[in-house]
Amino acid sequence: MSQRAVILVVLGLVAPTVLLGAIVAIAMLASRFYRRRCPACMQRGLKRVSVVRTFTETRGVSSPEYWSYLRCEKCGERFKLHDGILSGVPEDEKDEATRFG
Repeated sequence: MSQRAVILVVLGLVAPTVLLGAIVAIAMLASRFYRRRCPACMQRGLKRVSVVRTFTETRGVSSPEYWSYLRCEKCGERFKLHDGILSGVPEDEKDEATRFG
């Protein structure tokens, strides 16, 4: 195999990996500054302040369950994100929602 063929093979293997790494890095930077729209003030200001992970047992099988508390940087309103549904924070969870921000 000639030296030129070896270089082409190496570039064919390395170039997609470098491109994928660049795409992941750009996505991570973009997601850091992108904010969800607040239902209270309709501005992009929702920031995740805490994440809760727990396990629930159904029929003897333990499965993880997650939810997040969010706070609007524009108006200060707090929300809970659970199973993709954004709702207000219940009264019994107010302490948890204000713990980290």
